[in-house]
Amino acid sequence: VELIGDGATVCDMFAGIGPFAVPAAKRGCRVYANDLNPASAEWLRTNVAANKVGPSVAVSSVDARQFVRELLSTHAAKLEHGPFGHVVMNLPASAIEFLDVFVGAFRREAWPAALPRVHCYCFSKEVDATADAIARVEQVLGASVPGAEAHVVRDVAPRKLMVCVSFTLPDE
Repeated sequence: VELIGDGATVCDMFAGIGPFAVPAAKRGCRVYANDLNPASAEWLRTNVAANKVGPSVAVSSVDARQFVRELLSTHAAKLEHGPFGHVVMNLPASAIEFLDVFVGAFRREAWPAALPRVHCYCFSKEVDATADAIARVEQVLGASVPGAEAHVVRDVAPRKLMVCVSFTLPDE
């Protein structure tokens, strides 16, 4: 949430019960939050209400690719919270695989904002976990991601690290 900053508009593709969406909304962000699991989405709604951030969080429960496609197919001016500037992908086991939804997805004439900054979580067992994570992101996107930053979030098992790769989607 600190990487996102206050007041941004966020697309949280795998929101779960709201560990990113709710704190971001409490910091003045507007959030499109999605989780395919209906029980998680219902608890997300409960947490949004309990934290009194309802007007700032739009909750849905669909496939993450469908969620992004729906947001991008709506003219940015008609989006409830406007165009998003950040994407949170907190599903470390498979989030990288979902990056393909962004390839060719932005029509520049319909998207008036800068391309979003993505925060993609993944696991790595490689010695250089951050380089591995960035290389895997670039492979799925089919493009280099200049300025990508990666940091180890935590050690989850012997020789298995959780990494977060943050980068601005490249025009390519």
